[in-house]
Amino acid sequence: MAGITDDPFGVFQSWNDSKPFCDWTGISCSKIHPGRVISIQLDSQSLSGSISSSITNLTFLHSLLLMNNSFSGGIPPDIGMLPRLQHLNLSYNSLTGVIPLGLSNCSDLQTLGLHYNQLHGNIPSEFGSLMKLQELVLAKNNFTGSIPSSLSNISSLVKLSLLSNSIQGNIPENLGLYATNLSFLQMAQNELSGTIPPTLFNLSSLNYFSVAVNQFHGSLPLDIGTTLPNLQALLLSDNQFGGTLPSSLINASRIRLLDMSTNNIGGKVPSELGKLQDLVHLNLGSNEFEINDPDSWRFMDSLTNCSKLQVLALNRNNVSGVLPESVGNLSTNLQSLMLWTNSITGRIPSGIENLINLEQLQLATTFFHW
Repeated sequence: MAGITDDPFGVFQSWNDSKPFCDWTGISCSKIHPGRVISIQLDSQSLSGSISSSITNLTFLHSLLLMNNSFSGGIPPDIGMLPRLQHLNLSYNSLTGVIPLGLSNCSDLQTLGLHYNQLHGNIPSEFGSLMKLQELVLAKNNFTGSIPSSLSNISSLVKLSLLSNSIQGNIPENLGLYATNLSFLQMAQNELSGTIPPTLFNLSSLNYFSVAVNQFHGSLPLDIGTTLPNLQALLLSDNQFGGTLPSSLINASRIRLLDMSTNNIGGKVPSELGKLQDLVHLNLGSNEFEINDPDSWRFMDSLTNCSKLQVLALNRNNVSGVLPESVGNLSTNLQSLMLWTNSITGRIPSGIENLINLEQLQLATTFFHW
C-alpha cells in the first residue's frame, strides 16, 4: 500500500520483514495456497492517501475492504486484473474519477460498495456481465447518465442502491424481471422520470423500495399489497404520482415506513390501515386526499391499532370537518402529528393529552379551538 500518506493508528507498523506478511494487520492468506493473500481488510483506520495500483499484483485476492477511511484519487484502473475478487468495498472515502471499465472483468464479484465518494461519469453498462453480483451500492456520488438496461440481466442481484446521484431517464423496463430475489431497491434523490416498470411491482421478494425525490408519474397498482407482500418500506415522496392509495396495502402486513407525501394522490385514505400493526411512519402530507366526513375519517379509528406508530402526517390535503376523538387513542409512541394547512374545525380532542411522547403537533392554518 505504497500510496498511504497518513496512518494515525499505526496499522502499517506490523508491515515489515520481522514477521511473515500473512501475519500483518488486515491481511489474510489462503490455507489452500500458502503465501497467497486473499483478503485485505483495513476499514475504519483513518487512513489517507491513494490506493496503490500495485494491489493488482495480488491475483488471489478475494476481498478488498477499505471502507470508512480518507482515501483520495481514483480507483486503480487495472483493478480488473484481480480475477478472483468477490468483495470490493471502498465506501465512505473521498475517491474521485470514474469507475474503471475493467472492473467488469472481475466475473466472480458478488458485492460492490462505492457509496459515499465523489465518483462521477456513467454507470458502466459492462456491469451487466457480472452474473454473480448480489449487491451494487453506488449511493451518494456524482454519477450521471441513465441506468444501464444491462443491469436487468443480473439475476443474482439482491440489493441495488443508486441514492443521491444525478441519474436521469427511465428505470429499465425489465429491471426485476430476472432478479427475482431483489429485496432492496433504492433510487431516491435522482432525476429519474417516467413510470415504474410493472416488473418491479411483481417482485414478491422486495422489502425496501424507495424512488423518492424524482419525477415519476402514474398510479400505484391496485394489487400492490398482494404482489409485494414482504414490503417493509415504501418511500415514494416528492414525485408526481396520482390515483389513489390502494387498500391492498394492508396485505403487506410488515410495512413499517409508508411515505407518499408531496404527490397528487387523492380519494379516501383506506379505512383498514390499522391492520399494518408494524407501522411506525405514515406520511400522506401534501396530496389530494379527501377527508371530510365521518366515513372518510374511519382510517383514524383503525390507526389506533398501530401501537408502534411514531409519525402521522396529513398536512396539506383536502381535510375538513371535526377531528375524531379517536386521535386521543393513537399510540402513546406517537412523536409527530402534522395536520397543518387543512380546514379542520371544532375542538382539539381532549384525549390528545394521552399522547405522552408527542413532541411535534402542527396545526397551523387549521381552525381549532380548545
